[in-house]
Amino acid sequence: MLHFQRWKLILVFGIVVAGILFALPNMFPAATMARMPAWLPHKQVNLGLDLQGGAHLLYQLDEKEMVDDWLNTVRGDVRETLRRTHIGYTDLSQDVATRSVSVKIRDAAEMDKADTELKKLAQPVGGSVFAGFSGYDIDVARQGDDAVTLTLTDVGMTHRLGSAIQASIETIRRRVDAFGTTEPSIQREGRNRILVQVPGIQDVERLKTLIGKTGKLEFKLVDPSANAVQIAASKQVPPGDELVYG
Repeated sequence: MLHFQRWKLILVFGIVVAGILFALPNMFPAATMARMPAWLPHKQVNLGLDLQGGAHLLYQLDEKEMVDDWLNTVRGDVRETLRRTHIGYTDLSQDVATRSVSVKIRDAAEMDKADTELKKLAQPVGGSVFAGFSGYDIDVARQGDDAVTLTLTDVGMTHRLGSAIQASIETIRRRVDAFGTTEPSIQREGRNRILVQVPGIQDVERLKTLIGKTGKLEFKLVDPSANAVQIAASKQVPPGDELVYG
């Protein structure tokens, strides 16, 4: 017959009781645990998707649209640079397939000046802390005697894609946090995808709608002749103006 010393029995009993107390919160809803005595453990285990269900969403960034938007910006920068430096040009165009913007210079004598000014549009792309400088986001090259082509580099694309993914993750996280859920998982998946896992959420369609909501940034001029305090008090907004609270 086995015989255990009393202190061992007390130790085993204490461990069992402690285990029951720490596991107790998982047997009741959060509302019930809120009414329990303060000395009891209240922290519950966050169940994953496999145990309590929820949302499992996978988003993919549209690289073609990103390239098109970037090329639009580069084309605008080329136009502004050549006008500012009084360099005549023609046939300013962009091509998503080759990720490039091309422009012809009217006067071949101004090619050196145009090449110098347009190369200022290329920005250095930093690598890791140890790698340092990785290259430029745009490659500026002459095409014959009267044209210049600005091409988005692979280094620039990788950097721009990473920045876009990170910005999207931060935006999605802010929107998911609005649901008040615990332990959402939002992380990059592969080259251009974002995996979103939200355990326990019931209204998945509302979550998808909120995440997919498009943000829009607007710039508006301030009317210096208007008194915002008086307008807010009278609720009479001048024609063409808009009262914005911030």
